Amino acid sequence: MSGTDEPGIAAAPEAEPGLGVTRRRVLAVGGSLVAATLAGTALWRAKGEPRAVADPDAAVQALLDRRSAAVLARDAAALRGTSLASAAEQDTALLRNLAEVPLASWHWRLVSTGAFPLPAAVGSRRRIAATLELAYRLRGFDAAPVTARAYAVLEQTAAGWRWGGRPDSPAGDTLLWDLGPAGAAAGRQALVLGLQRTPSELAALAAEADRAVAAVSALWGRAWGQRTVVLAPLALDQFASLLGTSPAAVSALAAVTTGELGAADARRTERITLNPQVWDGLNALGRSAVLTHETTHVATRTQTQSWTPRWLSEGVAEWTAYRATGRTPRQLAPELAESAATVPSSLPADADFDATATDLPVAYQRSWMACRTLVHRWGEPALVAFYAAVSRTDLDRACADILRTTPQAFADLCHQDLLAAFR
Repeated sequence: MSGTDEPGIAAAPEAEPGLGVTRRRVLAVGGSLVAATLAGTALWRAKGEPRAVADPDAAVQALLDRRSAAVLARDAAALRGTSLASAAEQDTALLRNLAEVPLASWHWRLVSTGAFPLPAAVGSRRRIAATLELAYRLRGFDAAPVTARAYAVLEQTAAGWRWGGRPDSPAGDTLLWDLGPAGAAAGRQALVLGLQRTPSELAALAAEADRAVAAVSALWGRAWGQRTVVLAPLALDQFASLLGTSPAAVSALAAVTTGELGAADARRTERITLNPQVWDGLNALGRSAVLTHETTHVATRTQTQSWTPRWLSEGVAEWTAYRATGRTPRQLAPELAESAATVPSSLPADADFDATATDLPVAYQRSWMACRTLVHRWGEPALVAFYAAVSRTDLDRACADILRTTPQAFADLCHQDLLAAFR
């Protein structure tokens, strides 16, 4: 979602007064609390490098190459020719689930063997448990491949190596089409892939995502690629599977953006995954705010570094989401309004944005208020310049260069403005 996201709170804005990419750093940003009723969380994490095969088996890779070509061509007969009979059902499901997905490329690469224990081989046949890397691109949206980890059993038969299927565990990275047939709808600048969603639902979501791109570009410019891919599962457990976690850990998040942190290539199209448990209950304003918040994370991803304070990365997404709504601080930050007198004068710590944080809505509302102070005192261009400066240097230097002040002095101003807003 766009804004903030918080566990247990999910009122719609108008009703209130107020993450697998292997081999790259990943930013997973929990959506926003809708007008402070939904909360989001940002989590920095890095996935480990796969162990490379020292001397890859050329015959095994040749099998994977044939399978990759068959999937890309949607050639069921060719795909069956690479598999054991026991894997036929999985192959059929894969092609069915990918039928509407606009693939530009698809390729499996052998990474390592011995990924998990296997029963003894039958007769003289050799069997391997393989770790694979899947690299794929969505036509019109991915300028570079997105990668995911997968596991499979491969077996050497008299006719050569054959695909024996993917095991239940370890499952690898879950992609939307692993969970069922993926419907698709393309807007001007957004692609939506959804599970068990009607064409009209997907089209409406694509139109909303297009509007979010325009809203974000109005503030952040057009150099970020201006493309989004939105994933819309139908159930909470699907949402959790796509993020590689448990439903309980993400039940309160409105959405999550996954992408490469600080990447040089601004053309990458990152994924925004919606939590249906929250999303399906939002009104029009809530959905707009959520998608604008998450799209801001996509647009600012190349400037978001491991040292970027979470109050700043979430605050700019909140500011962008609500800047054109005309809502007042009391309308957008009702929880903060109630506790303003006891809020510390410091800016929120990174830990305040963890999904399990007690006062997550307040942390997001404080981040929005901090950006409000910056905009009201220095202007919106200064907010954009400040974010870029933090990315190039650090918070201390950015405060000195852009705001001509110190982090502590800026925090004091934020606290003064917060108390004044709720007096």
